[in-house]
Amino acid sequence: IPSGEGLGDQVAQPTSLRGAAANPAAFGQGLAGLANAIGQQQRQDDDAQAIFEARRKLDDWERSTIWDPQKGAVAKQGRDAFELPQTIPGDFDQAASEIGADLPQSVKRTYQQMALARREQVTSWADGHALKQRTAFNEQQYQADRQGFLDNAALYASDPVRVNTEIALQNDRTIGYLRGKGAPDELIQASVKDNTSRMHSAVLSSLLNQGDALKAQKYLQSNSGGMNADDYLKAQHVIKQEVDTLVGGQAATAVVQAVAPKLVPTDADRLTN
Repeated sequence: IPSGEGLGDQVAQPTSLRGAAANPAAFGQGLAGLANAIGQQQRQDDDAQAIFEARRKLDDWERSTIWDPQKGAVAKQGRDAFELPQTIPGDFDQAASEIGADLPQSVKRTYQQMALARREQVTSWADGHALKQRTAFNEQQYQADRQGFLDNAALYASDPVRVNTEIALQNDRTIGYLRGKGAPDELIQASVKDNTSRMHSAVLSSLLNQGDALKAQKYLQSNSGGMNADDYLKAQHVIKQEVDTLVGGQAATAVVQAVAPKLVPTDADRLTN
């Protein structure tokens, strides 16, 4: 007669069946406990699946709202990115609230903790991106202003009042910009000197292009204190060449005029003319 080995304790052991028959209440409690354990495991699995689904939805929101290379926040450059620290947290809160609304009560606390951590991450990214864009934008604006001051000085090179005004405006702009960045006074002073020297060089170049080497020489003598050594020496060399050429040409003309014969009109010439 087969013993039933391997078919399970409840089938293979007649004593268990006899015990269950003798005590049906205890047997029912055992089945109920097993059912409860299975149900508890299923609920835990359902909760875990709900959390993973919610996480995927947050990932989808983040990819589309932040990381999309055409329409996401990462595509915002310059001034357009300045508002992100204010808009991103609110947009995230709205999306997270909508995602959490359909979750079972048993996982809401876990979801809230996860959403809070994700909110801190996206807010930190928005702050960093906006700061980076603001820094780059401010530098671009500063360099554009420097170029504008330089162009104006070169354009109005023959107007000392306008040139001095452009230099003063540039110095104010440089001091304000660098102080806003927290630069030390030594760096600010050096930048002011370099920018002023650059302006003087532009004025000198403009005067030479206008063919006024003597005026350029006078300007260099008057403003040498506002130039750095390299710019001064370079300008001095070029201006000296231009002045020597000019003076040499004038001297040669004077010599030719001095040795030329004195042509006195004859009576015939007077009659002809």
